[in-house]
Amino acid sequence: MKTTDENKPILQIRNVSKIYRGKGNLFRSPGKDVVALNRISLDIFKGEIFGLVGESGSGKTTAGRLVVSLEETTSGRIFMENREVTGLKGRSLKAFRRKVQMIFQDPYQSLNPQRSVYDTVSEPLKIHRMGNASERKAKVKEILKAVGLSPPDDFLFRYPHRLSGGQRQRVAIARAMVLNPEFVIADEPTSMLDASISAQIFNILLAMRKDLGVTQMFITHSLAAARYICDRIAVIYRGNLMELGPAEAVIQNPRHPYTQALIDAVPKFGHAKEAKLYGTLLAKRREAGKDKGCIFYPVCAVADDAICPRKKPGLTPLDDGRMVACFREGSDPEQTSFLPHVSNKGV
Repeated sequence: MKTTDENKPILQIRNVSKIYRGKGNLFRSPGKDVVALNRISLDIFKGEIFGLVGESGSGKTTAGRLVVSLEETTSGRIFMENREVTGLKGRSLKAFRRKVQMIFQDPYQSLNPQRSVYDTVSEPLKIHRMGNASERKAKVKEILKAVGLSPPDDFLFRYPHRLSGGQRQRVAIARAMVLNPEFVIADEPTSMLDASISAQIFNILLAMRKDLGVTQMFITHSLAAARYICDRIAVIYRGNLMELGPAEAVIQNPRHPYTQALIDAVPKFGHAKEAKLYGTLLAKRREAGKDKGCIFYPVCAVADDAICPRKKPGLTPLDDGRMVACFREGSDPEQTSFLPHVSNKGV
């Protein structure tokens, strides 16, 4: 998908931070705060599959949970179709949930073992009072067939323990899609599956976009998966955006040292010795700079000791259309005004 100036973002994230406050007890001082996200700003355009890529603990899942209002932001604002959705409650939140759904990472935990496939997939229809019993059953059968559980009558009254891992994830996708949402967050939907089944799940997600026009945020640690399925990707490290741009360009020609380190970490088969294309990751972590410094400085092999530990680079546009938070690429400190203005409409 090609994004043009005429395309309007369906989702806008503006300077969103999420901090988990440390908790103490009677026997020790209060714990340290954990910054899961640090002033994240993103635009996701209608009809695209947008990838959020990073290692475990980078804040990817937190970002997804904030978008669907499973958690509240510490600061910042989130807009869906130009209407603010941060802090929704009651009926407004319920209406929002009809439009935005999430596919969770682990189908073994996200499915209730005491509920049949039919009960699981039809539950959102009952919650939102959509259709009568026969109409709900027809809708469930239709969506099961769409996700590859065919013939659907063979699966309607099975329980999760009678399904394979791939079949469970298909049920999870069906549950998310049964309300015909406009936006879906897929949180590492294939991390528990082998390669062949993963490819089938990817194709289901691609079909959702092609046939239904569903915009998606695809959360993954796999650059290969992001390259296969995503139009654009954002690379995130410890809650901070490092690089943003077209998926093929970012993976083929990464500009941020962290993105380059992720490329180096991909296994290279057929090499007797460890092969590194970029070598931007230090073997031994250096002392961190002050809080104002670059978050990647302690492990960056190409950092500038004069500036990187003292100033934080902002996400700055490059000539090729991508954005990179690195002084080696001409980044300005704390540049945050690169995204378009959002109107302030309430829900």
